[in-house]
Amino acid sequence: MATPASRGGRRWLWVSLAVYAAVLWFGVTPHEVGSSWRECDTMAMSRNFLLDGFDPLRPRVDWRGDTDGAVESEFPLYQMLVAASLVAFGEVEWPARLWSLLAMVWAGVALHRLLEWRTGPGPALVGTLVFLGSAQAVLLGARVQPDGLSTALLLAGSAAFLDYLVFGRGAALWLAVVANALGVLQKATGLQIVAVQGLLVLCIAPHRLREARLWIGLLLIVGVLAAWLWHGVQLHAETGLTFGVLSAGETKFPGLRQLRSFDVWSSLLSTTMRIGLGPFGCMALGTLVARRRMDRIDLSLLVVVGLALVGAMRYSAYEGTGPHYHVFVAVAGAWCMARVWPRRAPQWLWAVTLLGIGMVGAHWVLQEREKVRSCTHAGVLDVAAVIRASFVADALAIVRSHREGYDAWWRRRTNYEEPVLLYQARRRGWVVPADGFEVAELERLRARGADFVVDQLPGQASAEVQGWLAANAELVLDRSGCTVHRLRPSPAK
Repeated sequence: MATPASRGGRRWLWVSLAVYAAVLWFGVTPHEVGSSWRECDTMAMSRNFLLDGFDPLRPRVDWRGDTDGAVESEFPLYQMLVAASLVAFGEVEWPARLWSLLAMVWAGVALHRLLEWRTGPGPALVGTLVFLGSAQAVLLGARVQPDGLSTALLLAGSAAFLDYLVFGRGAALWLAVVANALGVLQKATGLQIVAVQGLLVLCIAPHRLREARLWIGLLLIVGVLAAWLWHGVQLHAETGLTFGVLSAGETKFPGLRQLRSFDVWSSLLSTTMRIGLGPFGCMALGTLVARRRMDRIDLSLLVVVGLALVGAMRYSAYEGTGPHYHVFVAVAGAWCMARVWPRRAPQWLWAVTLLGIGMVGAHWVLQEREKVRSCTHAGVLDVAAVIRASFVADALAIVRSHREGYDAWWRRRTNYEEPVLLYQARRRGWVVPADGFEVAELERLRARGADFVVDQLPGQASAEVQGWLAANAELVLDRSGCTVHRLRPSPAK
């Protein structure tokens, strides 16, 4: 039953969510994806639902070559929502950002419910505010990617699961199962939150372990995810296309070499403190440890999210490649802040803390706005516009990626398939790694139907490649660090 204090806290929560949404929507502009790698891939998959047929079992990318583009990926729920918006509003990108923003507002509501149960109205409000002002809430609320929706579903699933544990409501359990399943389907790393829920059973309601419905629900979540992952492997076997979910060796797990590296651990720690826990989370965690107030529930959350970071260390250790892997660390930071906040905090403490949260949030908003604006003024957009005007709609491209195909230090394949130029040019084709841009590969792809070549690193092209292009293609464009050549028909055709 809601108390006057909880009702007051919830009113301030809605005010805070409105401020968060307004600041992100009007402060992080423009609402286009520009040259943002992951966002271009997400928008391309959404658009392809309209161009190639609305089949959720065959999400499609532009870097498909001469296949139909079906790719091994996480379940495209977010992309389907964006595609539905494109039907309503046309080929624009702002609805995708709106979906991300609404998802993070929902995540804030769900997190507040969890914190209110754990700590009471005042601490729950300050913990939620710390989360909304974090790097993760700004990033996921402003970018076109599915992580925000996955986060919201998993936090909402946790709130529903808690309701089941406390009150035994079957409807709450099945709601949690659905939300959790959809959350992990979009981001398999979300299994860490399902693991936290399992530990929560042991901490507060071990008698639920005797209920068959709990085990059935858990098996449904894991089973649905396993079925989708298996389906993705089949798609990769058919088309050779993957986001590195399971196939092709593009794993995020560290090897012994990385686990023994001081530099990797140092990078992981500094990245976690900066964009995961944040300053308030770090201080709150230190306070919990110093005061010896950490209990089994706190430890369960912190240990699980910590292990998840280590499991995804290839990306999570670096802010540039895996910032979104820290979203549940930000949740843990907010949790710690709520745990150390006094139930009757003095007004001066509220004032100082709100000022600090505002300053941290403003820092991340300004940084995100700068990233967005740099992406929407990239030279590759001009190159894409020329390609759209110079080549027919079904012309197939060969695009040289900025990334190499193999990471020698991590000893892994990379996801070198750079989507930006293909998406912005509204064309399809092949993306070859920077170290695979060779005459034999160009000749092979020309024989398979390639019509033009885009070299994004022309200064690094070998003499053999330059000679082959001079003999087999005509230069269409040399601008913004890119060259575009129109291929002459292959003798093999």
